Amino acid sequence: MTALALLKMAGADDDYLLNPDYERRKRELENVANALTQDVLKYWSQNRELRVSPDITQKTENRHNGQTSVVDELKIRIWDNKHALSLPFDEHSTGFQWFFSFLAAFSEYEYSNEPVIILLDEPGLGLHGRAQADFLLFIEERLADSRQVLYSTHSPFFSAAK
Repeated sequence: MTALALLKMAGADDDYLLNPDYERRKRELENVANALTQDVLKYWSQNRELRVSPDITQKTENRHNGQTSVVDELKIRIWDNKHALSLPFDEHSTGFQWFFSFLAAFSEYEYSNEPVIILLDEPGLGLHGRAQADFLLFIEERLADSRQVLYSTHSPFFSAAK
């Protein structure tokens, strides 16, 4: 579900993303990369030199009945211009992984017509103070206007924000 929310957040078009033509798929992935990078950098001030780089791999698998099927897999890499390298998403810092995953998963509530109350217990516990303030900015700008968000925390950075 988080992957779908992530692609929806970026305004991805399934017809292009899953297109067997590499150039069409790549063009749409570059559009997705631009949208996700802008979104992430709006709320992640720790390193403004990051770029989200999604890719969809396609592989053909043989089924038990003798037929084959194409399996699509979304992979995310984070390019860091500051260090001139990219890492798979799961090798990035745990704080960034948590922040990015929250951004992707909870942005889905922006597009839902269902009434939702978001309850969070000690959110962003692994984030340092500035990243916690970034997280609160996302809550205030993207969720609080249309959703009720309640959180409990012992962090002094949450109470000092706003």
